[in-house]
Amino acid sequence: MRSRAVSAGLLVFSLIWGSVPHAFAVTDEERAAARAAAGQGADAFDAAKWQEAVDLFSRAETLVHSPIHLLFIGRAQTKLGHWVKAYEAFNLIKREGAPANAPPAVKKAVEEAAAELAQLEPQLPYVAVSVKNPSGQVEVKMDGAVVPPALLGLMRPVDPGQHQFQASNGQASSEVVTAEVKPATRQNVELVLGAASAPIPVAAPPPEQNPAAPPPASDEPSKTNGLRIGSYAAFGVGAAGLAVGTVFLVQYLGTKDDADKICPTPSCPPDKQAEQKSKDSDAASQGTLSVVGYAVGGAGIAAGVTLFILSNTSKKSAELEPGIRPYIGYQTAGVVGRF
Repeated sequence: MRSRAVSAGLLVFSLIWGSVPHAFAVTDEERAAARAAAGQGADAFDAAKWQEAVDLFSRAETLVHSPIHLLFIGRAQTKLGHWVKAYEAFNLIKREGAPANAPPAVKKAVEEAAAELAQLEPQLPYVAVSVKNPSGQVEVKMDGAVVPPALLGLMRPVDPGQHQFQASNGQASSEVVTAEVKPATRQNVELVLGAASAPIPVAAPPPEQNPAAPPPASDEPSKTNGLRIGSYAAFGVGAAGLAVGTVFLVQYLGTKDDADKICPTPSCPPDKQAEQKSKDSDAASQGTLSVVGYAVGGAGIAAGVTLFILSNTSKKSAELEPGIRPYIGYQTAGVVGRF
């Protein structure tokens, strides 16, 4: 049998049915809900589920005020290490006391709360936080929560355990001070705010825009982009050269065919020799231009492929950077470079 839970249940039952002040004007629904919450809280307390017990008894307390609720809240908070909250719960019960006509369960709760308070009070640790070299509006935090300014420098009770303190004034912050607070001790924590404190990072303003200033130089990206653009230009030149070569090749074949038609036999009449020579000369020029066009087109395509490949290679030193230089001569064309 769960003696502790049964005891709690009897106390709650006695409270709800016989000790609620009439001034509270508690409804039947609220009374029933408080009884259910307190019963579940007693079960959680008996199972050592301290936080759950605190939550359930706190719900019951919001519905029906009772020293029995506060007693179990204080006991559970003690188990959680929240000694300051437990102290306040026990102290509230002691201050309110029990009326002369209160049920025995309520009077017993007040007596037990006073005993718990007498045992806890001498064990409470105290800490005083002060700031050295304060300037401006100083904010002090303990475990991330802001300490009210009225409490600075005041020896006040805190829960035992490890606590972290830091001060800040918006311009600089102190170092984080970690204090190991033990029961029944009193200690001072000093936070240094000033020249030795760490400045709070502040975002730097954006640099002023100077339209006349040249953009920062970039080695590899600009080289890569230049080679890639050069490859596209070379591909364009190559395509144009192939197109021109094809046009003149068609013209060459047509003119050559016309010349052959003028003198279809090896012996050409004197009156047609001049016309035939003119056609042959035109055909030779067209053939030369066709060769040049194809040469330029081939060189452009080759240069485009080379530049495209080079644009994807890794960084190289300026001395070893490849270079391409196309050339065109009579009936010849090509590219020269360093690879």
